[in-house]
Amino acid sequence: MNRTLLYILLALLICGCGQKDETYTVVVSMDAFRWDYPDVFETPGLNEIAADGVRCVMEPSYPASTFPNHYTIATGLVPDHHGIVNGSFWNPDTQETFSMGDSLTRYNPDYYLGEPIWVTAEKQGVKTACIYWVGSDVPIEGVLPTYTYPWWEQPRLSFEERANETVRLLSLPKEKRPGLVMLYFDEPDGTSHRYGPLAQETREISEYLDSIVGDMYRQLKALPYGKKINIIVTSDHGMTDISDDRFVDWDDYLDSSWYEHIVGTSPTNIYAKENLSLIVSFKTNDNYTRGFCSRVECLDIFIEAKEIEKLRTELFSIIAEHSGQPYAKVAADGERNFWMTAQEALEYGMVDQILTKK
Repeated sequence: MNRTLLYILLALLICGCGQKDETYTVVVSMDAFRWDYPDVFETPGLNEIAADGVRCVMEPSYPASTFPNHYTIATGLVPDHHGIVNGSFWNPDTQETFSMGDSLTRYNPDYYLGEPIWVTAEKQGVKTACIYWVGSDVPIEGVLPTYTYPWWEQPRLSFEERANETVRLLSLPKEKRPGLVMLYFDEPDGTSHRYGPLAQETREISEYLDSIVGDMYRQLKALPYGKKINIIVTSDHGMTDISDDRFVDWDDYLDSSWYEHIVGTSPTNIYAKENLSLIVSFKTNDNYTRGFCSRVECLDIFIEAKEIEKLRTELFSIIAEHSGQPYAKVAADGERNFWMTAQEALEYGMVDQILTKK
């Protein structure tokens, strides 16, 4: 299941909220609660919910991070359509960086495109409550949930208090009761980032959250209209181990004159200067020189040398095809080979610049 399908499911469940036979929907998100945690950790609460309903694995939208995916769940749109393309990103129109840690951009409704489901519900006369869900404390289209819990308000509710507040809201008199509640827990994300996805600390916080969600589930089902409450427990993304062997320092590969801005960590957004579209790396046995070719639209094609200062024919032919330089093409039968050194490529205008690695 993907995030768009989850949004459709939410919409279908909420459709009945304004009808005589009223129903309620509770969406719970545990940040970075990996798909296999119910199998590797002790999660009796989630197991009980799954036994009463269904369980599936859901693929996150790209990038698989907190802000883009929570807003995808809320809108049914992928990040490049709803505007929150990462936790932080450069806005070339306003010449500023959006950041979830910057109140001036985080709470600016201009960044939040599409229509989140609480806005749709409120427009239809359905009361909603959002406890710290991404975007719910922003007046999108000038609308806030009936019950809004802003992230910036301190002190924040504890995890137990958030679950208890959900039960309290759904215990209100019918005319005040929200038809949709969206509840966000900001763990085990922080713990798994610090200690690792399968660390003992991550196990403890995950199993603690499971006990809270399980208790909340049983309290909601015990209400006189408990059978009319639909509960969805989900997450925004998973988590994996990291290694120094996979660390990439962009200073080793990119010259500062090639780009305008670098924003974010995983993924990292590199905003290249105009007319710089291809980084070309001329590798040798002991060192290499680098440059970029502005005549090719493709990104990140690396040309390795077969021998010192000789370019691999097959990849260079890709450059030739896009640049329209006939002298660099390779015969289809493979009998004719055209080799060109980095300096020759520069002289022919195939490469704009050649830089020696520091």
